[in-house]
Amino acid sequence: MKKLVSIITAFAASAAMLLPMSAGADTEKYIPLYYFKANESENVTIISDDTVQISPDALAEGDVRLNVGVYIEDETQKIYSASAKWRCDSEYITLENLCDPTVSTGASKTYTTSEGVTFTTDLTPFCYMEVSDDGTASIPVTPDIAELPEINSMYFSCISLNANVFSVLGAATDEYPFTSFDAVIDSDTSEGIYEIIFATEDNTDGDSSVFSHGAIALSKTSFYSFRPRTKGLTIIVGDFMLGDVNEDKVIDAVDASLVLAAYAKNAVSGEYGLTEFQELAADVNEDTSIDAVDASLILSYYAYSAVGGKLGFPDYLADRN
Repeated sequence: MKKLVSIITAFAASAAMLLPMSAGADTEKYIPLYYFKANESENVTIISDDTVQISPDALAEGDVRLNVGVYIEDETQKIYSASAKWRCDSEYITLENLCDPTVSTGASKTYTTSEGVTFTTDLTPFCYMEVSDDGTASIPVTPDIAELPEINSMYFSCISLNANVFSVLGAATDEYPFTSFDAVIDSDTSEGIYEIIFATEDNTDGDSSVFSHGAIALSKTSFYSFRPRTKGLTIIVGDFMLGDVNEDKVIDAVDASLVLAAYAKNAVSGEYGLTEFQELAADVNEDTSIDAVDASLILSYYAYSAVGGKLGFPDYLADRN
């Protein structure tokens, strides 16, 4: 418990450091996005970067381990402080194995960024890693990291005390991860929908010591702190197929018709009249609403598969984009 208190106290102190360094009220403040991206993992179906599915059959064989990357989307590329904290409220999903990019992996590998910069390192590539002219990679800051098993939470923080803007590895801050971790889904997990979320002002009862936060340098004398926009990770345990609204294992015009019926019902009553899994199957473009766009995409896929198309629905949608 003493360790937990000291960790949270340190987190609060780092947050407090940011508050006095605010830009003027007339400054247009860009707010970075913190988000998760699921990595390829055994017995896990990736529906999208932020949604994965695990079948009951896979869990019948034992626990399932999902590797997850933590990313920062920052169009300014001027962050000098970034602190992310996240958690899972389910007792059946355990967060562990938080990656420390300063620790050697035990083997050197060669990487090439999207800008053509090649480097070799025995460290895990990190979004704020620096690469010298001779291809040597280094991490100029010492991350403050912690796993908090008592509350099934983690945090990862990097702060430049002299407000030097972090270097960015690659063309964008989210070309490489901020960090990564494992989510272990217990074999006894019931069918349902589970989430891993970032700690924000909206879900931590106003306790500023546990917010995700950061700071951006506009110049050597002008700064502002931010509470990031966030996007969580959804873990679906159960058998459902995107687009298969009537759950008959086929995606066809019947499913599109059900989507339109649900759309019409919602316009009148505010409810779709579908089960939780049916709503997931119906929202094929994942914009959190069920409407004619979803029905159109289902019909489009039905026509594609009817003439011999081989892609699954998620891959078909990705190929369209």
